Amino acid sequence: MAGERFPPSSRPAPGDAEVWDEAAKTVILSMLDSHYAMTASEMEARSSDRVWNAMVWPWVINPHHLTNARNALAAAGGIESTSAPTRSHPDPIITWSRPPTHGIQRLILDTAARKRLLTARHAGWGKRGGAGRGLIGRADIDAILHDATLHSNLDAITLYLSWRR
Repeated sequence: MAGERFPPSSRPAPGDAEVWDEAAKTVILSMLDSHYAMTASEMEARSSDRVWNAMVWPWVINPHHLTNARNALAAAGGIESTSAPTRSHPDPIITWSRPPTHGIQRLILDTAARKRLLTARHAGWGKRGGAGRGLIGRADIDAILHDATLHSNLDAITLYLSWRR
């Protein structure tokens, strides 16, 4: 890829894994520059369903390229994972961020805590009660979680919960 235009002017071939993995690295770093901390599922929702930022990479990226890029960036020290439980969710939830630097460390920690809380809350809504039935059904929670993660707001969840009352 040395000396080539990035991003390329035409869509790379699906089998050109090196180009797609480099694109995934670029997209992940761009997302983390903007959001400071994210879960893996949020990264996938933001870049696999829709174009994250056409100026960074003008095509959607398959999740396996994001996994490869996350692993490569973590091994190189470009990003790091933080695993911590929340009060309501005993299993640790992993968030990803750039290594904290002076001035944004508190922002990264607060954002990661908020993302863990939202992830635990969404998981809890689908798993409460007997026989795996939650506050809302399994298919509904998956669709709402996906939509809320993709659009980075809770309007869909608020609307759905107000409709169910």
